[in-house]
Amino acid sequence: MDVDKLKICDECNSEFNKESSEMENLCPECSSVLYGYPNCEHNFIENRCEKCYWNGKSSEYIEKLRAEK
Repeated sequence: MDVDKLKICDECNSEFNKESSEMENLCPECSSVLYGYPNCEHNFIENRCEKCYWNGKSSEYIEKLRAEK
């Protein structure tokens, strides 16, 4: 992954490809759960999504929101 394309998600602290998210500071996973934006169709290879580079981890708040659905 090109380092210039990486950001750190403000919510889950995972690195992600900034071109894969519609929000500046949130990975596609967190922006989907929090604001309903389209999520990445994750395909994990060696503990990272090959498309968005998310590491599969979530914050406690995101886990709580998922459990409430």
